[in-house]
Amino acid sequence: MNSRRLICIIAAAFSAATIVSCSSTSPATKLIVGTWTPVDAEKYYEPGSSPESLAKTQDTTVTMTTAKHQNSITGKEKDKGRTTTGVTPEEQRQKMLAQWGHMVNIERRSGLVVKSDKTLQKIFKNRTVELTWKMKGRGKYLIAKEKETGQKYHVDIASITDSTLVLIEKLPQFDLGGVKVYYRRK
Repeated sequence: MNSRRLICIIAAAFSAATIVSCSSTSPATKLIVGTWTPVDAEKYYEPGSSPESLAKTQDTTVTMTTAKHQNSITGKEKDKGRTTTGVTPEEQRQKMLAQWGHMVNIERRSGLVVKSDKTLQKIFKNRTVELTWKMKGRGKYLIAKEKETGQKYHVDIASITDSTLVLIEKLPQFDLGGVKVYYRRK
C-alpha cells in the first residue's frame, strides 16, 4: 500500500516538473516587453507587389437600379433627386495612397507600451488604445485584439533586439501591404 502511494507521489512530481519545464517563455517575448518610441515609419509592400499594381485595380463605377427603371444608371445621371458618380480606378488609387500615407504619419508619432501581463497600449496623440496580445509562430508575429471593439490585428516582427524593434502592421484595407514601424526602447 505504501509503495503504491510513493509511486503515485513520484509520478505526480515528475509530471509537474515536466509541465513546468516545457512552459517557458520565448526570448522574443522577454525582449518585446517594455516602452517603445517610434523612430520612423514607412509603407510596406508585400513581396511581389508594387505601387504600380494599384493602378491595375478594377473599374468600380457605382451602379444604381430603381424599381421604376429596371435599367442601371451610371455616371452623373439623376434619378429622383439622387446623383450617382462613378469612381475611376485612378481616383480610387489616389484615395488609397493618401489614406496609406496618413496611416504612416500616425504611426510615426504613436508610442507603444508592451506589458508582461499580455496587454499593450498604443499611445496616439488624442487617445490611448488598450489591446491584448499573443505571440505566435515562435516569436515571428503578434495577434493583438482591441479590448473595446474586439478588432484583431496581425503584426509581424521583422526584427527585435535589446534596443530596437521593427514591426510590420498588416492593414486589411490595403491588399498590397501595411506599415513598417521602427521603434527604439525608451
